[in-house]
Amino acid sequence: MSIVEKDLKINSLYYKEILTILKNYEGESRLVGGCVRDALLGLDNPDIDIATSLHPDQVMEIFAKHSILVVPTGIKFGTVTAFMGKEKFEITTLRKDLIYSNGRHPAVEFDGTFKEDAARRDFTINALSYCPFEKKVYDYFGGLLDLKNSRVVFIGDPIERISEDFLRILRFFRFSCVYAKSLDKESLSACVALKGGLKLLSTERIKMELDKLVSIADSSKILQVMNEEGILAEIIPFQPLTTNYMHKAVEIAKTMLINLDKFSLYSLLFYEALKHDERQALKALSVLKFSNKEAKDIVSSVGFLKEFKSEKTDYFFRKIWFEKHKNYLQYMVAAAAVHKLGLSKLEKFNKNYGILKLPIFPVNGNDLAGLSLQGKQISNALKKLKTIWIENDFQSSKKQLLDKVK
Repeated sequence: MSIVEKDLKINSLYYKEILTILKNYEGESRLVGGCVRDALLGLDNPDIDIATSLHPDQVMEIFAKHSILVVPTGIKFGTVTAFMGKEKFEITTLRKDLIYSNGRHPAVEFDGTFKEDAARRDFTINALSYCPFEKKVYDYFGGLLDLKNSRVVFIGDPIERISEDFLRILRFFRFSCVYAKSLDKESLSACVALKGGLKLLSTERIKMELDKLVSIADSSKILQVMNEEGILAEIIPFQPLTTNYMHKAVEIAKTMLINLDKFSLYSLLFYEALKHDERQALKALSVLKFSNKEAKDIVSSVGFLKEFKSEKTDYFFRKIWFEKHKNYLQYMVAAAAVHKLGLSKLEKFNKNYGILKLPIFPVNGNDLAGLSLQGKQISNALKKLKTIWIENDFQSSKKQLLDKVK
């Protein structure tokens, strides 16, 4: 074990107050996990986790006495959540994990030490703890050196750690994407060897972890490795998956100083697999626990990418700008990545249209009903007129468009 004296800047107004209350009841408590790791890197992390020697029922009773809202969010694992101001604090009793069943359900014994509690965590960089009163960081497994050297490695034997919870496979790739220069070979080999265990996890847990990974700007490189090693095939029940489009889109987005949202990135990852049948695409995404709205957003993006024709770039850019105005750049960047468009076209369009007020389509259903059109005739005519209007750079007047119908 190594102890380093350091005064960390923690992104919280009330964490010392929470720790002081626990200390006054003779509880030894420290900050643990991500907030310590990120503070050492000078990063903000609003998720404040605390480990304490006090039992969950004691913690509940203590905060109730101080009129602090506390909720038993994970009581069987020793975790309660306290709320102060607009902040929340997850407080977990020091634990020893006894046995795991199928890598999913740990049986927990309390009254552990900080070292025992750290030993049950996944990666060395997540096993650090910090006492702000002593201004000391406690490191039991070399996490400080790994953090300094940008390494993400499991604590002890990777096979054993992964077998305790197969979600750690996905966590390894996500944390490596953020904190590592490269993938640790031993850890990667263990993940590949045990990838079949991912099928034992709930789809909800997998979806939550996948969302976090895809939302990281440079995740395409990590996802490529996961795809090549068969990891993605274990958790995504449709193929083929492509990361090349994601690579290109991320490069373009960086140049244009925008961040791609996860729906754009998902649509690029799933594009080849989902572009053939919209109904099947929605069904496939529902299996992965995407909400109806999420699935429709992704399928809509895939539809635009499939519809896009490079020889009519100007028309489709205007169409995207008009119909997806709030996030049209997301669609444009995705289209550029899939259809290999030059960056100069995007920049020129954005320079000319990005400052313009959105025009109003001058024709509505009542106008067409007055021309004796009915039902589907009206919807079809509106669609065709809108196409003409966009092709003419939104310049066609109402009269000009209605004359087309006449």
